[in-house]
Amino acid sequence: MTSALRSANATSGRYLIDLMRQRAERGGEDQQRYDLAFDVFIKQQSYSLLNKTFFWLSLASTASVALWPILVQFPPLAHGLAFVGQSIVQTMLTGFAAFNIYVYQYYKKRQTSAENLLRLIAFTTQPIDRLVDTVVDEMERLDQGIGFRAKAETPDEPDGRRNGLP
Repeated sequence: MTSALRSANATSGRYLIDLMRQRAERGGEDQQRYDLAFDVFIKQQSYSLLNKTFFWLSLASTASVALWPILVQFPPLAHGLAFVGQSIVQTMLTGFAAFNIYVYQYYKKRQTSAENLLRLIAFTTQPIDRLVDTVVDEMERLDQGIGFRAKAETPDEPDGRRNGLP
């Protein structure tokens, strides 16, 4: 069994980089593909760590949203929590859970994109010159960060006004 297949808990990125490392030992274009892939792999590992962190935070905060009404009714805790506005705390917990879920989903998409990019590098028959351009463009897209603009923007109207405004 190859070393790329040994770890059952590895990410797809780890498997692919190990596979490309084995191929790179032959040299030539495989070495160039490995060098290109390792840059993507570093980013994929970062996304994986953030993804896992926010997954567990999402799980814990979602559980706290569900369990909060039960906890405030539990007699030993109810007296100590009486000074805290229950609805305020519930709202804050819900907001915190929503934030964690959003960030988890954001990094999950980025991790998946990076792993798909690694698959492209590992299994495409594209020449290395074209592959570099594709990888650079995709990495540029991944590096853009979180955007807060509207999801659906309407195109300009024929008279040059946007959304009916002067």
